[in-house]
Amino acid sequence: MTASRPEPRAHCPLCKSRKIKRGTFTDSQTIAGVRFTAEVPADVCGACGESFVWINDVGDFETAVARQLALRSVCVGEAFKYMRKTLSLRAVDLAELFGVTPETISHWENGKPDALAFTLLGSMVLEYIEGQESIRERLRALRNPVAPRTKPVRLTPISARSEVHPAKQLDVTAQPAKPKKRSRSAA
Repeated sequence: MTASRPEPRAHCPLCKSRKIKRGTFTDSQTIAGVRFTAEVPADVCGACGESFVWINDVGDFETAVARQLALRSVCVGEAFKYMRKTLSLRAVDLAELFGVTPETISHWENGKPDALAFTLLGSMVLEYIEGQESIRERLRALRNPVAPRTKPVRLTPISARSEVHPAKQLDVTAQPAKPKKRSRSAA
């Protein structure tokens, strides 16, 4: 996700040498009993051998770990919490999106998460990596419903196939429903 890396450091902060070159650093994390390892871009001092990793590259590694947790369905609390933090979501914000209490999120993060909640969070991570947030937007919309539009809405087909389902070409008007009148029956 890092667009471009800055130039290497001018000198090593430890030994003050100017022999800095591009290299890699082996980073690893263990989450929920699974060890993740990657070669992360780094600036390496030619004199003392110390490696310096840019924060964006560390973030990319953490996002890659969250992606693997989602793809592998590592449905345990530690993985759930890791994925939430990767999305920069506070527990209270995730609780609001999911329509549960913050205590429920805490329960899931310290035990076994609900499988559907884990799947939804994992899908949010995968979308985030693709630069999308439609799941998050739809969850917010469910929590803050908007009054139906009263003007016609033109529905257009998603694809340019020649055989388009007629429902995709209809003009649809959405209006608030009027309450039905109740008839009184003679008793």
